[in-house]
Amino acid sequence: MIRYYKNEEIDREKWDKCICDSSQFVIYAMSWYLDACEHTWDALIEEGEGNYISVMPFHVRKKYGIRYIHQDPMCDQLGFFSIKGSDVEVHFIAWLSKQKYVALYQFNVENSNSSLQYFDTISTCTHYLELNQPYKEIRKRYSKGRKSALKKSLRRCQWLTDYPRADILLSLFNENVAPKIEGFLPYQIQFIEKLINNLYQRGVGEYYIVMGPNEEPLATAFFVKFKNKIVYLFGASSSKGYEHESMTFLLDSVIKKYSETSLILDFKGGDILSQGRYYRSFGAERHLYMGVCIDNFGYLVKKAKKMKGLLLGLLRN
Repeated sequence: MIRYYKNEEIDREKWDKCICDSSQFVIYAMSWYLDACEHTWDALIEEGEGNYISVMPFHVRKKYGIRYIHQDPMCDQLGFFSIKGSDVEVHFIAWLSKQKYVALYQFNVENSNSSLQYFDTISTCTHYLELNQPYKEIRKRYSKGRKSALKKSLRRCQWLTDYPRADILLSLFNENVAPKIEGFLPYQIQFIEKLINNLYQRGVGEYYIVMGPNEEPLATAFFVKFKNKIVYLFGASSSKGYEHESMTFLLDSVIKKYSETSLILDFKGGDILSQGRYYRSFGAERHLYMGVCIDNFGYLVKKAKKMKGLLLGLLRN
């Protein structure tokens, strides 16, 4: 039987076992990752023999007194997870379709797109690079441009450190990345800091910083390593770091470090054309997953929200 569980009702141990044992495993669905995000999360859960056998997490927000579902920006893939083959996804999708408002909900790479055929879906992607070969073999698949950029980076005076310096990471991010992200608000940086601190303290987070002369930070990145995935959560370069191809140097160093392992490097994104091309230049492959937006509000509710917006606009003027 599938039941709605509020956050405080969810057994974290049972939850994490289900996620880890499922064929759809992604780091974003682990309870400790969801707990560290900005918004609270609830779930649909199917139980059997005292264990969770199928689950579907979602973040819950509230506006105008209305609870609705919206994907946390640091959780690229959610969706449904199951330790058994069943038609449970049909029931999860049916429940989702009845919700009044879903601003955005993104599934995972392993979820079947056929279940979403009656929705207006949003296609998005990530890029995976398997690291199970020797480094030289992986590097052979770099594009000509990436090989040239790597050679350039190796001629510069720079070196890699793994100092756990959140301040450097967030400073470079604030200066060079945040201004380019549409809709990014200054207060959100505190939730990013909370997330990376929690992940590092749990032992699944890794910092990398490329330093130049006089200990000048040129590029930095934060990765999450758990089970068979290492996720490039986010990174940033200074203007000099761009010139020195410092991020190429950093990513190549991580690829070299974890080559000949069972890990898959998840570049976490690539919808933007230039970004996707950059990830593929390392030999990564594109993987699609779907998102849905649902608006089942009636005409009167929509009109009331519009009138409230107009009223607030008048009060501000």
